[in-house]
Formats: sequence, structure tokens, C-alpha cells
Amino acid sequence: MSDGNMVVVRSAITGTHRGFFMGHGGTGRKLSIQAVDIHEVRNGKIAQTWHTEDWMTGLLQLGLLPDKAP
Repeated sequence: MSDGNMVVVRSAITGTHRGFFMGHGGTGRKLSIQAVDIHEVRNGKIAQTWHTEDWMTGLLQLGLLPDKAP
């Protein structure tokens, strides 16, 4: 999606937890999280980028966070 000089890209990050990640050994679980990039374009080039990834969902999918608060 674009508006003026701003372009938004929504993407998915997928994978299987096989190695060490954030101090946790591989769980064999799959994850699929969303990422969003917002690019500001000036003179036909990306001048600035904002990026976010939904790792809270990913960590829940991998079983590395409790799914309910105590």
C-alpha cells in the first residue's frame, strides 16, 4: 500500500525452532508471525524505514512464554 511518499509492506516470518533462540533449545515447534515495514521514499530512494515484528505471538507459538498471566 502506498500514500504519497509512504509505502507500507506487510509480510510473514515463518520457521521451525530447531536451534538455540534466546537461550532456549529447539522445540521443533513452528511459528508464523507478522512483520510490518513503513518506508518513506524521497527522490526515488528509501530515506527512512520503521519496522516491527510480532515476537510476542512467536514466543507464545514456540511455548517460550506462558499463555496466561498468573
